[in-house]
Amino acid sequence: LPERQLSDKFPVTAEERSTAIKDVDSRRVGAIRPEFDFDRLTLACERDARHGVSVGGGYAVVAASQVDMRVFLPDTMGRYDRRRSIGYAGPTTPKVPILFSIPEYDLCHRISIGIARGAGLASIRSIQIIEGSGRQLHRLDAKNRLEVGLTGTATCLSERSDDSWLILSTGSDPQLILPLLDARTTFPVMVIVDLDFFPVAKSDTKS
Repeated sequence: LPERQLSDKFPVTAEERSTAIKDVDSRRVGAIRPEFDFDRLTLACERDARHGVSVGGGYAVVAASQVDMRVFLPDTMGRYDRRRSIGYAGPTTPKVPILFSIPEYDLCHRISIGIARGAGLASIRSIQIIEGSGRQLHRLDAKNRLEVGLTGTATCLSERSDDSWLILSTGSDPQLILPLLDARTTFPVMVIVDLDFFPVAKSDTKS
């Protein structure tokens, strides 16, 4: 297989792919590092996905890190409604968190964050909650992630990481339930979410 630099953005040609498949089928791999040829084949497949290259009549698309997030405020009965929510839809940028300004609500109940509206993988670095006076109420990260409840289609993949924890969304309603806030909390409250969300790859196979 031809060498490819990681920065190479040109799609793999049909001839290169055909050669790769034949080499794998016949076990014609390198003698010094047998696994290296398989690694390059894997990278070729990933490159195809990133750049939307047609493979076998299908079409793989991996979107950039985009998020459609919504913070739900509970009513006096602890119920959530889209009419009592604040939304953000757009890209996520490393080291640039998303900030929500939360108006007064019933502190007997918890805020819920819908981190996406579809299936995918979220890498959460931190969620900070800061009251109107500037006092930090909570900083939720991988070390104390158990303070955050998961519901809907959200499932935790990693128990603990130094940098982030992974949340898998298996459907359209992944929800994070934040801890209760102090009854003396002053408003508005700032909820600052630092994450990346990667939607699942979509396949549009043509018959």
